[in-house]
Amino acid sequence: MPAFLADLWRQHKGIIVVLLLYLVLATIYSVVTPLFEASDEMWHYPFVKHLAEGGDLPVQDPQNLGPWRQEGSQPPLYYALGALVSAWVDTSDAEELIWRNPHADIGLPTADGNINMVIHTEREAFPWSRTALAAHLVRFFSVLLGEALRLRLVILVSLKMFIEFEKHF
Repeated sequence: MPAFLADLWRQHKGIIVVLLLYLVLATIYSVVTPLFEASDEMWHYPFVKHLAEGGDLPVQDPQNLGPWRQEGSQPPLYYALGALVSAWVDTSDAEELIWRNPHADIGLPTADGNINMVIHTEREAFPWSRTALAAHLVRFFSVLLGEALRLRLVILVSLKMFIEFEKHF
């Protein structure tokens, strides 16, 4: 191991472990959560897909919600970056993959336990292809973005602590 990596490990072992743990757990969560079952993913992803196909930013119209519903009114940077990550993938099967479960009891505890928002098929199975691949690429991008933001926060907090420490000596 190069000396600078060994020094980095010795000095920052705790935060490196936390960041690696986040990366592992977030990746596992990303892989094991069925597609379009994560919070509002069935509306976030169509916005990404729309931009990946060269679409404009959506105009919000209460009479025509579009496949992205309220997500089309959110700041578009994340969606545009997700579109860049997944634009090369054929997503022509998206409408078939996002097959809404008409019998889902979302938020209602019922005896039948029908809680899936979408009906899942083998198309979602690994190895991923088409829309399943594109959706997982965007999920992995989200994991890396989360890791980068956490690392930035750690650096900013560390700098603030160092500056405060220096003031006292």
